[in-house]
Amino acid sequence: MAGLPRRVLVVGGYTLITLFFSELDLEDASPEKLLELVMPALVESRVPEEHRKLSRKEANVITDASGNRMYSLSFCVLEPD
Repeated sequence: MAGLPRRVLVVGGYTLITLFFSELDLEDASPEKLLELVMPALVESRVPEEHRKLSRKEANVITDASGNRMYSLSFCVLEPD
């Protein structure tokens, strides 16, 4: 899943990366399973190890413009100085 669509956003000095992928066949996936699936993308995006964690409340599901349910997972890449 290293080729996942992603968005980088800077808010209040924090740099966040958000990964998007289909919820199909992953409806009941645990945060641990989701983290395992996106780990290559986190490494590729240089997300620090201490920010490579995910809780149930951080595993957001959105509906895209085509009506598909997608996971939207955000991780902090850089904190303000």
